[in-house]
Amino acid sequence: MTTFLVFFAIGIFVGYLIVAIPKSIYMPKAMWIQSIKLLGKPYTYIENVNAKKFYKGRSAEDGKPTKWDLINDLHYEKSGLNFYFFLWPIFTVHKWEINYTKSVKPGEEKPGDIVLKSKTDIRGNVVGFIILRTRTTDHLLYRQGYPMLSLSLSTEELANIDVETEPVLEVINPARALYGIADYTKASISILESALRGFVAKIKLHKLNLLSSEGGSEEFNREMKKVANVLDDDHPGLWNLGITLFKHTFEDYDPADEVAKKLMDSYADVTIATQTGEAGVKKAEKEKEITITNADAAFYAYSKNQEAITTWKKKYLVETGLAKTDASGNITELVPDANTRVSAEAIKELSKITGTLVLDSGSLSKMFNINPSN
Repeated sequence: MTTFLVFFAIGIFVGYLIVAIPKSIYMPKAMWIQSIKLLGKPYTYIENVNAKKFYKGRSAEDGKPTKWDLINDLHYEKSGLNFYFFLWPIFTVHKWEINYTKSVKPGEEKPGDIVLKSKTDIRGNVVGFIILRTRTTDHLLYRQGYPMLSLSLSTEELANIDVETEPVLEVINPARALYGIADYTKASISILESALRGFVAKIKLHKLNLLSSEGGSEEFNREMKKVANVLDDDHPGLWNLGITLFKHTFEDYDPADEVAKKLMDSYADVTIATQTGEAGVKKAEKEKEITITNADAAFYAYSKNQEAITTWKKKYLVETGLAKTDASGNITELVPDANTRVSAEAIKELSKITGTLVLDSGSLSKMFNINPSN
């Protein structure tokens, strides 16, 4: 009987080890942060974040750094082994239900996902969705982007718009994020939406397009960080939740009421009219350039044609002996042709005759190339 009990105990122990050992080994993936509990209470935290480590000392008087803050590990002082052992079930990993938004492509949706927005291309084809997903998880992601849809935000002109932005949240203290509030993602988005509402209220509708540009995006990011990244017990910010805003980008906006639609149309009409006018001026200038270019080309062609004629004429006169040239080939004297010389000689001889000359014969007229008038 005693032997049986011994083997039974050994069997139970071996069975326990077979089950417990795999559950007691933790190897967090890249960017993961996990909470380990001892008999159901927070005990310690493990992470696999490059160049980061946990601050485990006492909190400073000014609150910085605080125990379990992720601080820089520039010299890689923590162990390089990504291996942790906590004997199960005395130690367990903390699990909770998380609600988060995500951008997915068609076909990547899962049962239970709630589609918040469909994204289409210029042809109207659906190219993606922004979904709300709920699932159980056992880890925090050190840095992650969450698409944010904020509805009916009023601009300076009191036009209501729906705004899409994407904040990238970063965990700075997992103890506050996991145990300081029930749902840190929901609370973080709430703080950011409040900051966004205040930002939009001070800007006009037509300037919102600038926020997607490089300079405008940086201004938006800077202003959102200024409001959200605070540690204040009276007006809690993201730091109160153990979270910081790493980056916030302005993605898009849509009109949410008739006022916004009319304002957008009016701005579009002015822009189109301005662009049409500028295009007309540019077209006229271009046509003017074309006219001048064509005229210059015609003149150039004419001058080349005349130059060719002149060259040919010069060559003809020289080759037929009607022109004399110098050593450089320049014409210095024109020589009359035979007919012209005969006429000139005849006139010279006539100039010596005294009396009256009667031109009654066609031969003289032909000689001097005279066309008597009728």
